[in-house]
Amino acid sequence: PFHDPQAMSGTVVMREGSLQIRAADADCMAWSEPVIIHNHPLQSTVELDYSLDGLATQVTLRRGERLIRFRTTFVPKGKKYRLRVAFPTTILDGRIRHSVPCGHIRRPQGEYAAQGWIDYADTGKGLLLLNRGLPGNNVTGGVMMLSLFRGVSLEAAEERPWYEDGIEHVFEYALMPF
Repeated sequence: PFHDPQAMSGTVVMREGSLQIRAADADCMAWSEPVIIHNHPLQSTVELDYSLDGLATQVTLRRGERLIRFRTTFVPKGKKYRLRVAFPTTILDGRIRHSVPCGHIRRPQGEYAAQGWIDYADTGKGLLLLNRGLPGNNVTGGVMMLSLFRGVSLEAAEERPWYEDGIEHVFEYALMPF
């Protein structure tokens, strides 16, 4: 099944980041077998490798730390990519805050830039998403999302394509429930 937590829109990109064409979620991918790449009493790392798609994600847990660390590597094959990570929550109608220079700002649903973090919370629980140079963050329908990569094509205006085809990209982000 196909699922995108953002509703269908017209042919233009809307503030919420909606597009006319829906995306395929993780249920559409063949799940890879998790491989333990580091196992120590103080830190453990598991890797999910989707080599055919040029994608691999490492998930790291450290003892005494309530942070889940992610490191995703991606090698685009082709053009016109948008790669996002989604974290479904049980929070409905929560408060959305984005970090901005010298503080934070409360915003409605939709994709906005966030300098270092976004949190989504109600009166009893919340989720903090930390990013490292990945400013495209949003919460829509209780799903927290982070845009990792976006490759666009201006084929008519380019003499030589520059889609970063075959170039490895590394993304680091972390999640902390509170």
